Amino acid sequence: MRTRKLSLVLTGAAAGLLLSGCTFSLTPQILEVPGSDVATVVEDKLEEQVGARPDVDCGDDSVQLEVGNTLNCVLTDPDTGLEYNVIVTFTSVKGTDYTFDFSVADSPNNPPQPTVDPQAPTVPGSDIAALVVTALTPQLEAPPQVNCPEPEVEISVGNITYCTYTDAEGTHDVQVTITQYDPAQGTYTINASVMAG
Repeated sequence: MRTRKLSLVLTGAAAGLLLSGCTFSLTPQILEVPGSDVATVVEDKLEEQVGARPDVDCGDDSVQLEVGNTLNCVLTDPDTGLEYNVIVTFTSVKGTDYTFDFSVADSPNNPPQPTVDPQAPTVPGSDIAALVVTALTPQLEAPPQVNCPEPEVEISVGNITYCTYTDAEGTHDVQVTITQYDPAQGTYTINASVMAG
C-alpha cells in the first residue's frame, strides 16, 4: 500500500492553543498526548490542504511522546463514507515540543463497488463521487471532497459527467467517463481526469 508522508511540528505554545478548553495542560512532566488531540491536529492540517474537513479518529487512548512511537488512525470522508488508514509517527520530542509525520493510505479500507441494476442502468451522483475520490487520491496529498451534482448518471460506455473538488488552490473540474459496462454482471468502470484550469 502506497502512502504519502506529511510533517507537522507542534510547539508548546501551539499545543497550548490547540488544547485550550481541555481540563489539563501539557507540561514537561507529562510525556504523552491524547489520541483525540492528535486527530484534531491532523484534521486541521488536512482541511488546510484539501479545503474540506475530514473526520479523523485516533482513539481515546494517550500515546507516549517518544521518537518513533506510532499512532494508528482512521480518516473518514464525510460525503462518501470512504475510510483510509492514517499512520502518525513522532519524529522529535523535546519537552512539550514535538514533531510528527502522518501518512494517508492511497486506497480506502472500504472501496466502492461500481455496480448498477441492468434493468435501470443509472446510479446516483454520490456513487460516481466515491469512485472519483478513489481514482484521484493517489495523485493528491489526501482524499479530496468530490461533488458530482448530476443526481442520476446513466451508465453507458462513453457517457460523460462532470464533478468538482476543492483544495487550497481552488476548485477543480473533473471529467468522468464511463469506460466499460458489463450489463450481464451490472459492473462498470470510470476514468476520472482533472481538467486544465
